[in-house]
Amino acid sequence: SKLAQELFSPDYVDYFHSLPFEERTSTVEDLNPLRHGIESSTLTKIYDLLYHRSLKGKVPVTIQASTEVSDIHKKGNGYELECKQLKVERSFQYEADRLILSTGYKPKVSPFIERIKDDIEWEDDKRFKVTKDYRLVFKQPRNHHFFTLTNIEHSHGSGATNLGLSVQRNQRILNVIAGRDVYPVPEETTFQTFNLF
Repeated sequence: SKLAQELFSPDYVDYFHSLPFEERTSTVEDLNPLRHGIESSTLTKIYDLLYHRSLKGKVPVTIQASTEVSDIHKKGNGYELECKQLKVERSFQYEADRLILSTGYKPKVSPFIERIKDDIEWEDDKRFKVTKDYRLVFKQPRNHHFFTLTNIEHSHGSGATNLGLSVQRNQRILNVIAGRDVYPVPEETTFQTFNLF
């Protein structure tokens, strides 16, 4: 819904960032359906496109729900997939000319962090502490900064990697680099209030 989309706003990111670590991590789990979903308008456009193409003949696309692909083999100019339909637990093979694999994304700590891991603050063994303006928090203050835009769901919430908030993320980073508000970050952009009055 449109109100749920407000969880991808600068106001909500600010609110989320202010929560204690334990509350943030449990809240991210609760909000995963929003993060991993797809907008209904996008689904409508896909459906309408498929419908109009079906009027002209067979639709050259298969959308296979509740199916796991366990293996892929090259076969001629295409592929043979080893599949399992999860609801009825039945295995089958499927041949395709092309594949689109929507495998998701799992953040991981970059190997270069290993060199500075003892210098930065961590919220747990895999999640580093990040300021509201996307800087890694160091144990000792320093003049130079590391900015991060990945592995920050725990610090910035469900909108951490949302493309709609990329401008706001860049505004905050550029303001820190410039040392002033070159690009003011909008406030009070939602109908909902997340903080206490």
